[in-house]
Amino acid sequence: MSIKPVDVLIAGMLVALGFVQLVSDPPAHAEIAALLTLGMTMPALVRQTWPLSVTLVMAAAATVYTVAIDPVPPFAGFLGLLVVMGYTVARRCRPVAAAAAFAAMITPVVVTGLVEPVAGWFEWVYPVAYGGGAALAGFIVRRRTGRHAVDTESRVRAAVSDERGRIARELHDVVAHGLGVMVMQAEAADEVLDSDPGAARRSLGKVQETGREAIGELTLLLGLLRADDTANGHEPQPMLAELPSLVRQFEDSGREVELAMRGDLSALPTGVQLTIYRVVQEALTNVAKHSLTDRVQVHVTADGGQTEVVVADDGPPRVGSIGAGQGLIGMRERAGLYGGTLEAGPQGDGFRIRLEVPVS
Repeated sequence: MSIKPVDVLIAGMLVALGFVQLVSDPPAHAEIAALLTLGMTMPALVRQTWPLSVTLVMAAAATVYTVAIDPVPPFAGFLGLLVVMGYTVARRCRPVAAAAAFAAMITPVVVTGLVEPVAGWFEWVYPVAYGGGAALAGFIVRRRTGRHAVDTESRVRAAVSDERGRIARELHDVVAHGLGVMVMQAEAADEVLDSDPGAARRSLGKVQETGREAIGELTLLLGLLRADDTANGHEPQPMLAELPSLVRQFEDSGREVELAMRGDLSALPTGVQLTIYRVVQEALTNVAKHSLTDRVQVHVTADGGQTEVVVADDGPPRVGSIGAGQGLIGMRERAGLYGGTLEAGPQGDGFRIRLEVPVS
């Protein structure tokens, strides 16, 4: 159960308003009236968690009040039941539940009309109008929120699809390169098979190693939804050895980068190297777009069975610069493809991205 500050404020105002009216114009059976007033106002505290149940409780309290105390309940009861719950039910409930809640809301109106057919109906005209307006407002907010959620989900799906297509194209190039290496090594082994069996065995070992790696990359490739290949050219994909060159390009924008590369990074599988390169590239691009920092840290460490990548800046963020989050979506897609994880969030005045990928 989640109670928000606005719910506490609304419930407190309704309770206070109800008891002010009770004190200023005490009805008969004041103790019972006070309890019923609490029943018409206090449940608003949990209106967002149980909107239908709260409406039924408040409607029941208002109905009992009209029969046992006064045909016209306190104004706080009108306000809480018809305005607050009218908006809440229209905003949060499905059509069937909302219809049941609205039926409960008008029960005190019907009872009042039966008890005081002349004054009762007139006294309820304005509150019912207020309740109708509140319900209309809740319905409009629900529709707009629903459309916004659909639009957001569509954008996220499109971003995931685009990134998977890009990853698939890059893995295609990785596998094609591996197969080319295998063919070249096999040809070399064939040439020296009689004259230098040792060299031939080394070449065949390289064929086996490259073949296993290519099979792994191909398995990942087949798990993706391949987008139409619109990439230009067939340049080799960047590896970790090219990170310093990427950093130098970034430093040309006037920012200083502290690059630290530890461990045997060259032994990492080709696809993992490509993933790390792309994550660092995207993280540096985000820094250029969204941060005013002059200094960025890029640490890549291969230690045991894990490879860790950290890209962090000390901010502050650029005023008015709010990204759509598609870059982070792409990073997480790449991390998940290799069984890794990606964490991203504020760190002090700046921002920190941490990628962890298993070496195997």
